[in-house]
Amino acid sequence: MTHIDKHSAGSFCWIELATTDQNAAKDFYSSLFGWSPQDNPIGPSEFYTIFKLDGRDAAAGYTLREDQRVHGVPPNWMIYIAVDSADQAATKAKQLGGTVIAPPFDVMDLGRMAVIQDPTGAHFCVWQAAKNTGIGIGHVAGTLCWADLSTPDAKRASDFLKALAHESRLMILCILAEGEKSVSELEDILSLRQPTVSQQLARLRSPRAAAGSDGWKFRE
Repeated sequence: MTHIDKHSAGSFCWIELATTDQNAAKDFYSSLFGWSPQDNPIGPSEFYTIFKLDGRDAAAGYTLREDQRVHGVPPNWMIYIAVDSADQAATKAKQLGGTVIAPPFDVMDLGRMAVIQDPTGAHFCVWQAAKNTGIGIGHVAGTLCWADLSTPDAKRASDFLKALAHESRLMILCILAEGEKSVSELEDILSLRQPTVSQQLARLRSPRAAAGSDGWKFRE
């Protein structure tokens, strides 16, 4: 077990569930991963749930807002990436052909964030930490251990992420192309040659690996 007090820029630092049934989600994930939900009021009838593990933050969840539902946003898990500056990351993402869905804004005194869509359609958030650095525990069951991107255009996505990495030191872990690139080609595109990453990529040779929809996916 590792207690995490700081996330380096470019690392995955937070995961957040948007759901249509927050209470059911709390029961499900608490039973599955041993998380302890802690509700924090964020409005007259809304609350933001922090999932705790060993007393430290492991994940979070909230109920989809009405405007999100109107626009057809389904229940989903959102990935957050640590950056030194949310403003610089958002500006760079736009220059590279991405879309800034939510411009940088302060989350009270906890940090500053922005919501970004890459050129192939996948969403992620960037997080500039202040009082809240993000996930506080790792390397134990029930914690974030891996994330991969499912995209219809691996080349375009990898070009975007590598260029963004030059600005924010974003760590690209994996892009899963749906039938357009082999795993070996992806390794060349992303220059992923570390044994641990190659071992993870080997899993993607399974026929079922291409079955998911576009977007970031991660594993506990």
